[in-house]
Amino acid sequence: MKLYFGQINIGNAEFFKQSGKEYHSIEIEKSPHFQLLKGDEKAYKYYLEKSWGSVRPKQNSEKDRDNQVKKFKNLFKEIKENGTKKPIVVCEYKDRKIIVDGNHRAAINAFLKKEAPEIKISVIDYIKKITENSAEFYGTKNKGIPYQTISDGGNILLKGRRSDLADRMKLIDKKDMAGKIVADIGCNIGMAAFMAVDNGAKESVGLDVSGKLVTAALRINVLFGKPCEFIKADFSKKQEIKADTAFAFSINAHINNNKMLAENLKNFNVVYFETHQGSEIPREVVAEFEQEFRGAIGERKLYRLLKK
Repeated sequence: MKLYFGQINIGNAEFFKQSGKEYHSIEIEKSPHFQLLKGDEKAYKYYLEKSWGSVRPKQNSEKDRDNQVKKFKNLFKEIKENGTKKPIVVCEYKDRKIIVDGNHRAAINAFLKKEAPEIKISVIDYIKKITENSAEFYGTKNKGIPYQTISDGGNILLKGRRSDLADRMKLIDKKDMAGKIVADIGCNIGMAAFMAVDNGAKESVGLDVSGKLVTAALRINVLFGKPCEFIKADFSKKQEIKADTAFAFSINAHINNNKMLAENLKNFNVVYFETHQGSEIPREVVAEFEQEFRGAIGERKLYRLLKK
């Protein structure tokens, strides 16, 4: 079973994409940690710069990164001489083994061609760990569970506060997903983007204003390994993201610029627009699109929009 890097975030995802790698499938031997052990210090320090820029921007100076390199090299010497005392933490799912904690120890052992001691956690515990976000309502602030139910190919792994995504997908024409690129605006932790691929999309891109939610989606996809990309983006501002089909599920109340929302939605050939409870499509969007009513999930109405 292959061992994969698991601590992806919105900063280092950019590093992996720029390196031409699939961010969701970084084998430990292809990680920047392993590259440092092979002598490529520059790649590792650039990785730190991108990663820490997201998770610890105040401790992201060149001096800080140099100190981290020294610590890593010292750890290598210690493990080479005395072995690995602290186990790495991993989660196994299907044909994948994800590093939850211990990338440096895992890379060192792989470089030395040794087996690192392991502690295994369940898929549910892993998902709970990476989705924990008590600061945001659309994270786990309300009821301590994710906003979206997390599933893979129809198999529910962890129930969330909203479990109607599968019902939404039934209202979407499969031809608008089959072989297409799908954008999921306001993706939260990415479930609609994953479902689009499960329903035939060639690839999907999830977009959300919350960096913490995007990071959670990225890390869920280390488990799934699906052709999905996740990006931090604010649709109240001009966006250049292109796709064949877009999902805009209950987002307009969270975007304070309907004119810009309408302008951004024109980037897509087809838009599936879901209203909030007791609301209608903003008039700025209506002015740009023809509407086809597809059905309702409770009080939320779903429309298929085509540019006029």
